[in-house]
Amino acid sequence: MENLFSLDDLADALAAFNSIDEEKTERILNSNMSEEMLASQKRYEEYIIKNTEN
Repeated sequence: MENLFSLDDLADALAAFNSIDEEKTERILNSNMSEEMLASQKRYEEYIIKNTEN
């Protein structure tokens, strides 16, 4: 049976798909990280205010 796709074409398509997926994942992680960092900063500021009022 003959292959429908050449291995080179398949490898190129897979590489293109993986690079798109990595870029999307990076954007998602960065946006989530920013939200987490802001939430963490807010909790830290609230902690400092609460514990330095004495």
